[in-house]
Amino acid sequence: MVVEAHCIPEKVCARFFRAAINTTTTRSQDNPGLCPKSLVRESLGLFLTLVTTMYSTSQSLSYALTFVAVLICSIYIRRIYFHSFSHVPGPFLAKITNAYSAYHAAKRNTHVVIQRLHEKYGM
Repeated sequence: MVVEAHCIPEKVCARFFRAAINTTTTRSQDNPGLCPKSLVRESLGLFLTLVTTMYSTSQSLSYALTFVAVLICSIYIRRIYFHSFSHVPGPFLAKITNAYSAYHAAKRNTHVVIQRLHEKYGM
């Protein structure tokens, strides 16, 4: 049973209130109070609804994480092979992200790194 994410609160609330109504109105012959079978049945139903909700939430989370991973990979592939500056030689990490520049800027040695890259790649 797959529950859509936007319908979850209504279904959980409806089942909870149905359980409350059934347990208060259903009475056994021997016990004038609540019927234990009805309480267990409705509690089990509520539990199954919550488990289904958690499953669909984790499934949605896995879809979202897959989407983000595919998006990041497609950005990296574009930057490596299809960008207008992809033919320019340089460090691999500098081609796909700004982490290379940020790292050397934090170390305050950007001018040394740029000089070394010019010597290595000849620009």
